[in-house]
Amino acid sequence: MACGCSGKKRHRISPEDLKGQRIPVLGAGMSGRAVATLLERRGLEPQLFDERAPEASRTFSPKRGECPFCVISPGFAQNHPWRAVAAQAGIPLLGELELGASAWEGSLLCVTGTNGKTTLTSLLEQALNAAGETAAVCGNIGKPLSALAAEESTVEWAVCEMSSFQLFDWADPVAEAAIWTNFDEDHLDWHPSLEDYFRAKWKLVESGMPVYAGPDVEIAARSFGLSIPGNLFSVAEVAADRPASGIFSRAPFSRLYDLAHAWWIASGRDSRSLREVALKFKGLPHRLEPIGQHEGRSFFNDSKATNFHAALAACDSIETPICWIGGGAPKGGDLGAFAAEIAKKIDSADLFGRTGPELAVFLEKTGIPVRVHSCLEEAASSAFSHSSSTANLLFSPGFASFDQFSGYSERGEAFRKWVLGLLNRVESI
Repeated sequence: MACGCSGKKRHRISPEDLKGQRIPVLGAGMSGRAVATLLERRGLEPQLFDERAPEASRTFSPKRGECPFCVISPGFAQNHPWRAVAAQAGIPLLGELELGASAWEGSLLCVTGTNGKTTLTSLLEQALNAAGETAAVCGNIGKPLSALAAEESTVEWAVCEMSSFQLFDWADPVAEAAIWTNFDEDHLDWHPSLEDYFRAKWKLVESGMPVYAGPDVEIAARSFGLSIPGNLFSVAEVAADRPASGIFSRAPFSRLYDLAHAWWIASGRDSRSLREVALKFKGLPHRLEPIGQHEGRSFFNDSKATNFHAALAACDSIETPICWIGGGAPKGGDLGAFAAEIAKKIDSADLFGRTGPELAVFLEKTGIPVRVHSCLEEAASSAFSHSSSTANLLFSPGFASFDQFSGYSERGEAFRKWVLGLLNRVESI
């Protein structure tokens, strides 16, 4: 095993070289505002552009040589016209993550993957703090890396959850190490192909930093014709001290512990502190979260399952029979193949959202009972009414939330509210 650090140095943006220049910031959401604050604290002048802002801030038309670079927030589509405008003016685009990393003075640990990123990021942050090192989560959870870099802080480790959108705009990632949980079909509404999605994350491996990954990452790399370099460590073995209880004792969380353990040991740390934190770890809201029970039936909130692989893994992790509640906004992918796989794991399905009607057509071919509804609450009520008295109700949508909700958290809270309301009603009868 290699050590848990990279020999490369992160590029530093020098405020002295850029004094008096305006830096366009594309997007005025959380990431864009964090970038603006960071630039201001470095003595630079950010100029925010946002399509939802007043007219003056929606016209991005720089002249050649007008600015040294632009900073782009995560999620801007690859065909967004502002990308073309910057390219035509010869202005480099820096992702928010790249800017934050260039200003971050501490150590950086990257966490990416199709599933399990948030749980693993939270575990590692807690374990580092418990071991006497100061750490903070950032990126997709907590605050943007740029916001963390802008603070006057004594934090030693930034444990950064990174999406493929963020990595797409980071030309040459540099960090102490990366952990890549797994790879599966996702975000095909944003990336042109599965290989494009993979290559956005593969930049971590190409950078030369140590990358600890689930075995399916190496399998996918070979399928795309890529050779496996010496800095990619495929973690297939079970950690010797994997907890015998708690969430990391069972799938799908156990494989996350194995990955954390591999990096932890390779970086010279004592595994006891990691294991002690893992044993006490309570899990995260909306990720296979038990909400309650009624006469032996359990209700699980897995709203964070926004792709096929997560929903299938959730089905594997709870006892059958299962009444599955799923649906939402499409993200691309083979709907028929997903229906065929999930039908093997569930006893009935109640669907809602934009994908509900189309998914129902595929599921009906498998012979399992399927019902389609206009909203989540109707789907949940139907699942409870029609399923057997021994069936567990699993809300693990498998799709994005943005057709009916602002995000998976709002969607999960809606399900939680429905379950608690149901339990109050049945217990009062």
